[in-house]
Amino acid sequence: MKIRIGVIGPKDSVEKIGAVTKEYEHKAQFDLREYARYPDVLELTSAIQQDCDIVMFSGEAPYAVAQNFGVLNKPAVFIPREGTSFYRTVWEIEKKQPGFKCLSSDIVLPDAVQETMEELGIPYDQTYHLKYEFSLDSDTIIAFHTKLWEAGKIDAAVTGFTSVYEALKRKGIHVYKVYPTKPLIRETIQKAILLGTVKKEQASQIAIQVVRMRNYDEAQTSDYHFMLIRNQLEQSLIRYTQTNFGAIFPFGRDEFMIFTNRGAITDVDAIYATQFGDLKENAILSSGIGLGQTVYEAERNARHALHYALQKKVNCIFLKDGEGVLSGPFMQESERWLSFHTTLRNDEMVAEIVEKSGISAAYIMKLRGLLEKLNHRAVDANTVADYLGISPRSARRILTDLVTAGFAVIVEEASIAQTGRPRKIYELKIETGERH
Repeated sequence: MKIRIGVIGPKDSVEKIGAVTKEYEHKAQFDLREYARYPDVLELTSAIQQDCDIVMFSGEAPYAVAQNFGVLNKPAVFIPREGTSFYRTVWEIEKKQPGFKCLSSDIVLPDAVQETMEELGIPYDQTYHLKYEFSLDSDTIIAFHTKLWEAGKIDAAVTGFTSVYEALKRKGIHVYKVYPTKPLIRETIQKAILLGTVKKEQASQIAIQVVRMRNYDEAQTSDYHFMLIRNQLEQSLIRYTQTNFGAIFPFGRDEFMIFTNRGAITDVDAIYATQFGDLKENAILSSGIGLGQTVYEAERNARHALHYALQKKVNCIFLKDGEGVLSGPFMQESERWLSFHTTLRNDEMVAEIVEKSGISAAYIMKLRGLLEKLNHRAVDANTVADYLGISPRSARRILTDLVTAGFAVIVEEASIAQTGRPRKIYELKIETGERH
């Protein structure tokens, strides 16, 4: 199936984009929508997303409007006004106004203007620039250019907005619009097709969720009561599975398995709320979600994720993706989750810490995930214990071993109360970086 791309822009830009889309009709379907005013962008974006995989905006301005007003829920790209676009504009100005020295711009940054002039060998003095913000209306932008023109500070105005271009032209101001060129349009279309293809491949991955019921106190919970809880859970899971066009299978007395695709697994916090949010009975619900290219890989990852969930004494979900990254626990306090690799692979840094500190690779990778989650390096034993599911005593031992090995330092030590153990703050020297 072809990638469906929705295109949004003013009439003149959409016409230029439409001429290029014909080259890609064998790869993608295009839905071209024109707007006259920026408020129309919001309505067009909301409407077009119902039938497209990717949204492509004619420029950064309509993209910023849609992004900042929160109406974008599909991947989106926009055509930049740089490189060949501005080169063409400069040659047009040079042809009509040879010897121009100063410009006003609401679309091209001063450094880019200066660099272009230097590369083209055109003597040039200054650019007056208005930083575009999505909240600016056309009147503000028009007034910016007009004031400079009337003061004799510019030879011409450069804009990326059709309404501004037309208004300045009516005033008799020398104005030039920076249009997207065919090379930039092609580049953006190719980016949109690639992005859409990747998203579709990801969405088509198999996702398997295993949900297991456990009793708080099996001696006090009758089989009858357990069956009532199981019935309530099964109804919740059936509703969720039906909504996501999946399939659900009961396994024995206390386990369910749901088959769906990755496209349904977009928000695990929401999945938790949907499946477990209304269940207040005295049973623990442990769940593992696995992603993979095959049923075998997805179920293996789901079982591994379930293993971590079973170690918790609260309702929770863990997720393991096809890259070996485990995320969780997702639970009622949804901010308390982290991601970490469950395989060592060729990570030399982790191997070095393991060798020098004696701490297991699994804990090191969990600590790395914790740092990425917290977005800072200062932790105490209680934080480490809380997030890693270990006792404070074990957390203190791990932190002490890291200090001894040179991968942590104590940066603060203070007593919370008059009595009791002083609270130590540790700065971890574990590199996080990007996962591969």
